[in-house]
Amino acid sequence: MDPPSTLVPDRDEYPAEAQGKRRARLGAVLGVVSVVFLLASFRWAHHWGPLADTIVAVWAISWITGFWFSARGLRWGGRLATIGLVISFVMLLVVAGTSIAFAMGANPVGSCGGA
Repeated sequence: MDPPSTLVPDRDEYPAEAQGKRRARLGAVLGVVSVVFLLASFRWAHHWGPLADTIVAVWAISWITGFWFSARGLRWGGRLATIGLVISFVMLLVVAGTSIAFAMGANPVGSCGGA
């Protein structure tokens, strides 16, 4: 029986690192998905109905889970986890800014005429 090689670690030797990298990758992908659905929700915000509700629900779920996975994978994920976190925080600023503008009487999503 050969002794285990110390130069190439076994994949099972570092499961936390592999899991952290997967979480970071998933967080970055979910961050990009949430940006797409945020833009779609701004486009469809004035259409009240099941489609608009579904778009907003998918956006919220992808935003929250993208933030969670990015934060959990930050230790090993490096750049991908950082991308996911930056997207989450920028999105938070966009939503807060839109909410403040709406509270002050502006209609940020009403420029396309509404339905």
